[in-house]
Amino acid sequence: MRHPVLGDMPVTRPEETAPWTICITNGSTQYLYATDAEPGRLYKLSVPEGKILGKFGISGHELGQFNWAHGLACPAEDVIYVADMNNWRVQKLVVKGKR
Repeated sequence: MRHPVLGDMPVTRPEETAPWTICITNGSTQYLYATDAEPGRLYKLSVPEGKILGKFGISGHELGQFNWAHGLACPAEDVIYVADMNNWRVQKLVVKGKR
């Protein structure tokens, strides 16, 4: 079974994704953040094009790693909360580059 892919990533890519949660920022320039079930990454995509602008994280139990990101909130363009179900935590991420 082939999972859908995020943005402009080709289906044949070895690191296929299974999108799980999404969140769209509320601002003049909107971004869509999405997490996948495996390999445990957070993606930043452009709206409305769907182009992947960046990705963060891997599967695991340390900070910056996710083990089934089950919820996502993005109250600001540069702040993301990731509810990580199997690690029993919520991680707050601050996107660098905005001053």
